[in-house]
Amino acid sequence: MAGNNHRDVLMEIADRVESAPAETPQHDQMLARRATDWARALVWLPGTRESSHFAERVAALNRRLEPLLASVDFTLAPDESLPEDLQWMHDNVRLVRVTHNEIKQSGDGLRKVPHVRTPESVVTPRVLAIAHDFLLAVDFRYSDHTFSAYAKAFQTVTALNMA
Repeated sequence: MAGNNHRDVLMEIADRVESAPAETPQHDQMLARRATDWARALVWLPGTRESSHFAERVAALNRRLEPLLASVDFTLAPDESLPEDLQWMHDNVRLVRVTHNEIKQSGDGLRKVPHVRTPESVVTPRVLAIAHDFLLAVDFRYSDHTFSAYAKAFQTVTALNMA
């Protein structure tokens, strides 16, 4: 039953979001070139075995998200209406809280991940460096196809351990 609710929410969001343009072979080639260039640019840091990077990000998210969630968690009168985006937040505040709590609880498992140094000399978990570059490459418009193309091209240079 809960799976159906999540699916309904995702379908509702998908209806609101402008669809991404169809991928083209030229776009795939540009994406692949960017992924391989990024894979070559990242310097693996085997000496950095763990960090509190994710815990710090979750704490920062909590500081900003909790007041927002508190402000939309109120009783709405039957004759009262809200703007569409605020109505969605009001209707789904519990779903957002549950998801946020799951993220907070998974923090310990994210302490031990490979770290890299970016060309800007920033030390960060490799997964974040890759995700950030991918999202920039696709102008923050995710699709399974573009993610697959990017990851496949990245792995032609550097294998990703999926464990």
